[in-house]
Amino acid sequence: LTLQNINDAYTYLQTAMRLQGDDANVMHQMGVILFTMGKYPQALEYLQKAVALKKYDASTYYYIALCYEEMSKLTEADDYYHQALEKDPTNQDIASALVRIKQKLEKQKDQWQTPEQKNQLDVEHGEDFPLPINKSAIDVRLKDNAPPDEKTP
Repeated sequence: LTLQNINDAYTYLQTAMRLQGDDANVMHQMGVILFTMGKYPQALEYLQKAVALKKYDASTYYYIALCYEEMSKLTEADDYYHQALEKDPTNQDIASALVRIKQKLEKQKDQWQTPEQKNQLDVEHGEDFPLPINKSAIDVRLKDNAPPDEKTP
């Protein structure tokens, strides 16, 4: 994993899981590899298993938050970034992630706010809309408005 040879690391970790499937560090590393491979739901599953096995370090919470963020579950991501920051208050990556997630949450909140909409009649109030009328309709209308003695039966 350190050498960025993800495929080999994945193969070795599968072997480690067969040998020590209940080791929190193995679960954490598998989660990190799956995250790196873009398999966020699977990565999240392994990272949460690591937490269940009492791996409460900042890195695990940070990767859980990253998974949630990639899956567009921003509220969950925010929660886990905060937990990661509690474990490592000086970590600048976590602090930056919190700023980023806060901006995304604000943008998401603004997206669902709709501007005040007016009733269609309010919008059209005072407007003069000419009606499309053809020549025969004008002739009929003129005859309807003519004095009673000039109307044709």
